[in-house]
Amino acid sequence: MVPLFSNWIEPFQKAVDELFENLAASHSVQPSLEFMRRDLSSSSDVADAWLEIAFGLLREARETYNAERWNALKVQIDKVVGRHPQYSDRNNYEVALWQMWNVDRDSAKGMLSRWQPSSRFPLAAMWKAGLLAELDELEDARNILRAALLEIKRGTTTPGIEY
Repeated sequence: MVPLFSNWIEPFQKAVDELFENLAASHSVQPSLEFMRRDLSSSSDVADAWLEIAFGLLREARETYNAERWNALKVQIDKVVGRHPQYSDRNNYEVALWQMWNVDRDSAKGMLSRWQPSSRFPLAAMWKAGLLAELDELEDARNILRAALLEIKRGTTTPGIEY
């Protein structure tokens, strides 16, 4: 929830770089003993942890206007997210944030019009609605929030639906 501390960036970047080739190629990545102690024991758990760290680094690059690092990380993330579609909404959100952060409103509007958040992930709909509101697309933002609220209500009253 908070930006990375500056002294964390280098070791996190090193970890992301070291695991990237194997994750992008869908090679099995065996968790280290440190991961196993934290009940992260599968290759999928390693990919999830990698993506969370990579998105944290992407955020830091965006917030410091480091376009070179943001673009390099985005290329890596795109190659891994293709094999982990549950992160596609987060990936789209980060692209829209980058465009907004760089005051490229037209690109952000185009990106948001193409992005259809998963109905199983109402938080992504709220992310999109927030960005639309920033772009003065208030009616679209309201409609998306209403639909997300209905989906959340349905999830709380329908057995077997989990978010």
